[in-house]
Amino acid sequence: MQAYRNPNLDIAKPLVAPSYKLEPSIVAQGDDSLEVAYRLYTPPASSAWASGAAFSFDVRLRAYFRIVSPIPGEQVQEFVSAGGAIIMWPYLRETVASVSVRLGLPPFLLPVITVPTLTRNDAAVDPARST
Repeated sequence: MQAYRNPNLDIAKPLVAPSYKLEPSIVAQGDDSLEVAYRLYTPPASSAWASGAAFSFDVRLRAYFRIVSPIPGEQVQEFVSAGGAIIMWPYLRETVASVSVRLGLPPFLLPVITVPTLTRNDAAVDPARST
């Protein structure tokens, strides 16, 4: 089986990856739940064909978080922007990659986000030592 190739794509010309932006927004918040919409998109200035980008995208996913212990009001936005975004990133990343392939483009892979390992006293982790 041969992969689909987009006939409108000039493969001799190098593809320019579009720039992108991630915007989380709280949809609903209860005592024990939090619903957040995550939007990953190419900003209007970069989505113009004049910028040379191969394509533009606008992906929207919703996350439903169950809250086990209360989160102080000022920390909710911090969680949504940092922790929730880290949880949702693989799903957003996979959506953009799979849709780009279905369009006959080379897969557009967003970077992998790494989460630093949290340890006691913020000490460095030595994989050779077990604690």
